[in-house]
Amino acid sequence: MDRKVLYTKELSHEAGIFELEYALLECPAQEGKVYGVSITKKTGEGCPEEELVEGITEDCAAAEQFLKKLADGFAFPVTLTAMCDDFLYEAWE
Repeated sequence: MDRKVLYTKELSHEAGIFELEYALLECPAQEGKVYGVSITKKTGEGCPEEELVEGITEDCAAAEQFLKKLADGFAFPVTLTAMCDDFLYEAWE
């Protein structure tokens, strides 16, 4: 699996500053490639929080567009699975 960070966002709150990384995942498939996404929350304390969902689409452009939507909305790792469910539901409509 290849991981390519496309967006980073730096946020601050009362406990300090943290960074969100939004990455495109590329995995080989039987015929071609499938794409997924990951979100990593990094703080100065180490131990990043990360969530990833592999294989949500065979369309790289759709995965990149979805990742941009996540980054624009400042999505957190904890919300990624639910947002991927919504992405897949919309794709089937």
